[in-house]
Amino acid sequence: MTYDANVCPHCGLIHKMLTRKVSVGPDAIKALGGILAEAGFSGSGSAVFDSNTRQAAGRTCLDVLTRSGFKVSEILLQGNPVHADSARLDELSRAVQVESPCWLLAVGSGSINDLVKVCAHRANIPYAVAATAASMDGYLSANAAVMQDGIKKQFLGLAPPLAVIADTDVLRNAPPAMSAAGLGDALGKLTSIPEWRINNMLTGERFCSHIAEFTDSSVSGLLQCAGECRRGSETFFNALIRTLLDTGAAMQMMNNSAPASCGEHYYSHALDTYSCAVSGDVCAAHGAQVAVGAIRLIRMYSKLPPSFVPNAKRERYLRHIKDWQDAGVDVSAVIHDKLGILGSITSPESVFASEQFRCIAERFASLKDTVERVYEKFGVPDCAAAAGIPDGYDAFAWEHAVDMRKRFSLLDFT
Repeated sequence: MTYDANVCPHCGLIHKMLTRKVSVGPDAIKALGGILAEAGFSGSGSAVFDSNTRQAAGRTCLDVLTRSGFKVSEILLQGNPVHADSARLDELSRAVQVESPCWLLAVGSGSINDLVKVCAHRANIPYAVAATAASMDGYLSANAAVMQDGIKKQFLGLAPPLAVIADTDVLRNAPPAMSAAGLGDALGKLTSIPEWRINNMLTGERFCSHIAEFTDSSVSGLLQCAGECRRGSETFFNALIRTLLDTGAAMQMMNNSAPASCGEHYYSHALDTYSCAVSGDVCAAHGAQVAVGAIRLIRMYSKLPPSFVPNAKRERYLRHIKDWQDAGVDVSAVIHDKLGILGSITSPESVFASEQFRCIAERFASLKDTVERVYEKFGVPDCAAAAGIPDGYDAFAWEHAVDMRKRFSLLDFT
């Protein structure tokens, strides 16, 4: 995607891209030292990984950096799996204080990426990422999600990585379920992008047609590639990781997650929050959850009657406050803020009766069968049972996904 430092004529923002180097391809990790040097890294640093990602790429990163003249210490996060939560963030922050590195290298995927992103931002030091799985879209974003006080908290406006290395040989060796989760996360943009537009129509939320079209084009290309390419092929993994990086870049340039996250992600956030409150752990991978959310939303949109009438009941949100409290979670602040926004929407009926919305619903109807075939081909879960999500958790998350953010999805109006 091209960009400059001028005001965008489509949305009025200055789209900043702070990441300096992105390298994708086989053996990309072998050039790690040169890439970090070109991105401006100097002095001693610390590589952060867990036991799995250390084996997948961490030891290679250390060897390459040492041979390139970098001094690098190791920060190994204990546990399997490692989750992005406040306890883990505190653990990493303490380790960084002890090591006092000039920069950090996140070797991993979702959780490690989010933890390092927040930690580096707080320590005011730069960081880079060596991806170990094409499992999520947050590598290039300036956002992170960390579980705090039982709630999946969104961190916005963080410093993004100065460099990202995605070695496709490493990505292809990741567990197939992680790649399927990444495909699910990528295809989730099929619903998040139009719902971003719907939020713009409902509330005046800033919307950039340039970034929306760029992201949609990348995801549509991936969908076509997935339909034509065989599983495990170099072509597919290149398309997958590039789409995940494209959507991360879109978030970085908007400085929020709007281009890549709406109802399908709020289902995942609600699921994580409820699951952690009830059992102390998440019940499925993020991308797998998003995949379930996306295909359900696609099916909902494709079945909407031409005369669809939106119905967002205030009583429903207020009832949800007690539902969450019964689970030991307080989301009342978000819900009351959202009710305030809902009260300011004067005519939601006109939005859902508009030509723009009709085109959105018609596109979902035309895409549904293609998306379902790709899900089946790549083993992407299309329902809670396929993702290993308990029925009770699934039902709660669908009902309460609307409580997660001060934005709107079709889920709010059905």
